[in-house]
Amino acid sequence: MLRIISGATLLAALLLSGAVVAQSARPKVHSNPAASSAPAAAPLREAAPGTYQLVRLTPKRDVSLSSDALVEIERRRQENDEVSWLVNAYARVRILPRRVINAPGFQPLSPVVNAY
Repeated sequence: MLRIISGATLLAALLLSGAVVAQSARPKVHSNPAASSAPAAAPLREAAPGTYQLVRLTPKRDVSLSSDALVEIERRRQENDEVSWLVNAYARVRILPRRVINAPGFQPLSPVVNAY
């Protein structure tokens, strides 16, 4: 079965799988070679339940999120602005900002809502 996905989704999947590596167009310049050793990469963190919401756009398909998608949600999360990520033609993800999640009295979102 052939599955059609958007270019952004394909790029995100390739970046997450390690098949494609994003590189800066400008070379890095270090003034102190001793200080240029890169720190160990932080482990990728998955978005916590209740901090995002899967919005079903059509009743024709069941949708779910993989572990890679949960990492991508956390990567896309902003400090002050809510983000809407169109995952595919059937679903988008509502991603709450950190300021809302860390606020006193934060109420977690329901995991899935229907927009149809």
